Amino acid sequence: MGLDIYLISPDQENLSKSDQGGIFIREGGQTKQISRSEWDIRYPGVEPTVFIEGKDRR
Repeated sequence: MGLDIYLISPDQENLSKSDQGGIFIREGGQTKQISRSEWDIRYPGVEPTVFIEGKDRR
């Protein structure tokens, strides 16, 4: 038995087509995308979860 979960964001259209993936954080009640270098400064030694835009797997 399996459970498929899909996350769909209404803000997805705000990402440019050139964005192939990203690190997203919640800050001040908003979701924002940050760079890998900014992540490393904020959370040294912690690997982020990176979301890659692609085809729907359903």
